[in-house]
Amino acid sequence: MREKDLISVVIPTYNRASLLKDALFSVYQQSHRPIELIVVDDGSTDNTEVVVSVFKNEHVDSNFSLIYEYQTNAGGNVARNKGIRLATAEYVAFLDSDDLWMPLKLEKQLTQIKGFDNIGAVYCGLLELNMEAPGVIDVINRMFPQGNIHNQLLVRDVTAPTSTYLIRKTAFENVGYFNEKLQARQDWEMWIRISNNFLILAIPENLVLYRKHDGERTISNPAKELHANNYIFDTYIKGKFFVFPSTYFKAYSTLQKRKGRLYHHAKGMKSRSFAYFTIAILAWPFDFDNYAALFGLFIPKTFRIKLHKAWNRQFSKSPFSIKSH
Repeated sequence: MREKDLISVVIPTYNRASLLKDALFSVYQQSHRPIELIVVDDGSTDNTEVVVSVFKNEHVDSNFSLIYEYQTNAGGNVARNKGIRLATAEYVAFLDSDDLWMPLKLEKQLTQIKGFDNIGAVYCGLLELNMEAPGVIDVINRMFPQGNIHNQLLVRDVTAPTSTYLIRKTAFENVGYFNEKLQARQDWEMWIRISNNFLILAIPENLVLYRKHDGERTISNPAKELHANNYIFDTYIKGKFFVFPSTYFKAYSTLQKRKGRLYHHAKGMKSRSFAYFTIAILAWPFDFDNYAALFGLFIPKTFRIKLHKAWNRQFSKSPFSIKSH
């Protein structure tokens, strides 16, 4: 029997002992209790286990339990899935060990999802923090699509990363666990599956702190990103018997644009990027972001970043917003 309103929090981690303690504390200080915290150590070689042990001795109480599970290094998806299997609560939330939560995150999300079986998940917004030069990088007043957003998610991830989500555990029992073959965009692929069976709601507040640092995030590996983007298009667009023509061309256009941006920003191959951006425009000429991506090829990086931020401060909630990928 699952305890009423218990939330299982899963933190996958690998060699981030220096960041983990802050993440653990951000869970501990949540206004909502009870919490079952599951740390899945993906084969760390630093003092991660010691950090968890010390924290457990100091903070575990009747409304806050902590489970430490070690596994041979197998990747974040495998670690998250192990956490889901260990979870005993009706709801599961994920927190990357280099991210932080604001104190009201779980409470506000539980209020949205509780008692509505057709709601599979609730996400929220995030703020980016620069760890090398402490402070908020930028605040964007973005859109928060919600409800039946499956068709939007087929085109691109219109929601947010894993650390922003609270998910009903029966959603995983219905659609399956994270794809362990993907090494990037596994969150987006999961949201596509959940949205095909459930509604996804949003808390239009920035309740997660996304800490940017020198360590690798999956988005920083262009090969993994390209593979994931191709897989998602082939599986959920190209491989389907019926997809609305507009959805197909939007998704194909977005795929080409992602390729162009990855080749531009990660590999510096402007001519190849130009070709991808041109294909994106021809496939769906009604997306302003396609033209912004093409224009960005001819602007120096420092100025391009400043222009991107300034532009989105004015147009982030309009069809003229510039996407990051």
